[in-house]
Amino acid sequence: MSFEFFNPWVLVGVVAVAAAAVAARRSFAPVGRAQGTLHLALRILAILALLAAVSGIAWERSRTGAGRFVVFLSQRPDDSRALAASAAAGTAARPEDRVITRAWGESLDETLGLVPAWIPEDTSGRVVLIGPETSIDEAVIASARRLRDQDIPVHVIGGSASEPPGVAIVSAGPASEVRAGTPFDIVATVQKSADAARPRPLAVQVRLSHSLAPTAQSESRPVGPRPGRENLILPGRVAQMGTHLYRLDLVRSDPSNPVGPAALVPVWAGPPLRVLLLRGAETPVEHLSNALATAGMQIETISADEVSSKVPQWEIYDLVMLVNVPSMGIKAKEQDALRRYVFSGGGLVMVGGEASFGCGGYYRTALERALPVYMDPLREPPKYALMIVFDKSWSMGDAVAKTIHKVDLMREVSIAASTPMTPHDLFGLVSFDSQPHSIIELRKIADRKLVTDTISTLGAFGTTNFYRAMSKAHEVLKPAKATYKHIVLLSDGRSSVPNLNYETLVEAMRKDRITVSTVGVGDDCHRQLLASIAGWGKGRTYHVGTVDRIPQILLEEAKRMKEILTVEVPSAVKVKTDDEVLSAVDMRTCPKLLGFNRVRAKESALALLTVSPKEEPLLSVWHYGTGRAAAFASDAWPRWSADWLEKWPEGYARLWAQIVQWVARVAPGSGSGVKLVRAEFGGELAFEAVDAWGSPVTGLSLTAEVHQWQNGKRQSKAVTLAERGAGLYVATLSAVPRPPYLVRLVDEERRTHAVLGVPRTTRMPIDAAERLKRATELAKAGGGRVNPKPEQIFETRRKVVSRHVSIQPVMLLAALVFFLLDVIVRRYTALVRLIRNV
Repeated sequence: MSFEFFNPWVLVGVVAVAAAAVAARRSFAPVGRAQGTLHLALRILAILALLAAVSGIAWERSRTGAGRFVVFLSQRPDDSRALAASAAAGTAARPEDRVITRAWGESLDETLGLVPAWIPEDTSGRVVLIGPETSIDEAVIASARRLRDQDIPVHVIGGSASEPPGVAIVSAGPASEVRAGTPFDIVATVQKSADAARPRPLAVQVRLSHSLAPTAQSESRPVGPRPGRENLILPGRVAQMGTHLYRLDLVRSDPSNPVGPAALVPVWAGPPLRVLLLRGAETPVEHLSNALATAGMQIETISADEVSSKVPQWEIYDLVMLVNVPSMGIKAKEQDALRRYVFSGGGLVMVGGEASFGCGGYYRTALERALPVYMDPLREPPKYALMIVFDKSWSMGDAVAKTIHKVDLMREVSIAASTPMTPHDLFGLVSFDSQPHSIIELRKIADRKLVTDTISTLGAFGTTNFYRAMSKAHEVLKPAKATYKHIVLLSDGRSSVPNLNYETLVEAMRKDRITVSTVGVGDDCHRQLLASIAGWGKGRTYHVGTVDRIPQILLEEAKRMKEILTVEVPSAVKVKTDDEVLSAVDMRTCPKLLGFNRVRAKESALALLTVSPKEEPLLSVWHYGTGRAAAFASDAWPRWSADWLEKWPEGYARLWAQIVQWVARVAPGSGSGVKLVRAEFGGELAFEAVDAWGSPVTGLSLTAEVHQWQNGKRQSKAVTLAERGAGLYVATLSAVPRPPYLVRLVDEERRTHAVLGVPRTTRMPIDAAERLKRATELAKAGGGRVNPKPEQIFETRRKVVSRHVSIQPVMLLAALVFFLLDVIVRRYTALVRLIRNV
């Protein structure tokens, strides 16, 4: 039996005993010696009892523990080895012994820290770990030492066993930015050791499931039989924006029996992608729009001529797509604003077609600067020179309808032929009767209205001689510097000068790389002659009898003029660079495209897809400033992509969804052009803020939201980042977070600037020798054994159980009693007198 004082410093009050003795001596005179001695003793006892009570005196009572308490810990509560081991141990137990099984779940060292609270005070505790080799680290070793110091030995079972197998998920994370409602991929890297593959390959799968709903959205992928690393892609999808946790399990054929611990992947889902589809005139975008909407994106479709009235600013969109939009459809000011939007972090995709890329006149425009391709496939300006040879002789005054004359049709064709010309192209017009007349000199079209007005004034007068007019057009076009030179003859083909050698004239034009097409006007035109001229000139011949035929001629001639920038033959698609944009898209099964725009990839761009026969760029991507841009040099509707839509609809939809997801703004809602780069993460969270040129950005107000998961429960806290240097923002954390955790950086307006997710992966596969080494190290630190027998687990260890019993109340009562007795003794004589008097 012993006593313990919890406030021993109070005992300095024993000096009060001496003071009490001195005071009592002075008061002994009126009383006898015996009475005075008794009075002094009672006072001293009262003071000592009071001091003992204030000092927190307790009585320590010790006795031997009644039984033994064994805790079996395994990775999973239904571990068959844990159940078997606990059953075997039960055979060596006595009636007063107790055995329990627990699972350590996500953190072994945290679970070991809870063990002392599970063990009753009057029992002798011990811990048996089942297969902990892949979870052993310094924290686990330290926890085992603390248990040993508390007289709780730690045994290890499974050190030489082959379980868990040599399979582990060594890394995992989303392949791209995650948006609410939009499918995404989680890439899991699985490593398999050689002993797991021989002699009987271990058939396992990786299963992906949401931590809050393990059975919902579950996806599995088989792990290959060969040892080494393998990347598996598992699709996921979240309906709501916010923080989510995904679980990756290695499972056998029985999904309820996971192989080893699970990997946990934190994911931040941003708001749904907001995409603006700008379409050209009469361009069908329903297939593309439906594919993106099915992928969970918010799609807004407008025509290019509505930009000024319906788009207040580009920054409200995460991505802008130009679908067969000609350059003249977007004003130069709006093009430059769109370029700045991409440079500051936005996304831009140009989709091909007959009015896109070079055909749309984007050469040397602001948008060409933002796109990853040049519009000139031949490394020179794609300039076109067109000469109209216009018949204005008397025969053109003949009527083809009640109110329509031949000359009216020719004016409409001439105006229509000039319409697709870009500001870089050359246009000229020579009219003729018996002599040629230069009406519009060959030059760039600066004023389209002037061209239209000039053509509209042409009338019918004189005889017909188009040989001289064609010679005049040849002389004008021959020295012109243009990629494509073309003459269009508008006439009824009835010349007043017979027997002219047109074939020799046209062959001379062909030697000078000039092509010729003819348009016969009226039902009485000389179709045979006009067809021969077009055949010699490698062009086409047309017949116009009504105004309705003019748009078709315009379309076919525009195609001929632009044929250097388009290819309309079935062309196979090849993967030139395998990139995340093409992940999970099997391009080997895609059909041929029926046509494409010819472009040239820029030096710093990444050409992902090419088309035969010359392997010209089809899909090119690059970074522009802090934004991204992509160029798809074919259309996305049932013309060039008809076979894709009919025979490859799933691949078409997935490819476009992944292109848009990669190009779209990385930091949703942030149009500042600021990029945050992780500088350090540990006791301090540090990020560097830079602009598009790599220069530091100062003056930002940033907050870091740190989300952690422990035993499936999320814990969140926010810390403010302080600017310590030029563009360096730092926050000090109270503790280093343990995986899995996610850090999201937001500004004052709650806009996301950066997201950092750190998964909890499983241990690298280890062989049997390494497992035994780790198990031995852990057992030694915990003062236990490796693979102990049942009787060794329950070996006798007499534990002395100490219990402190507080005697403060007794001391206070004693002090009170001694004080009352002291009063009685001191007043004894007066009390006797009082009693006698009464």
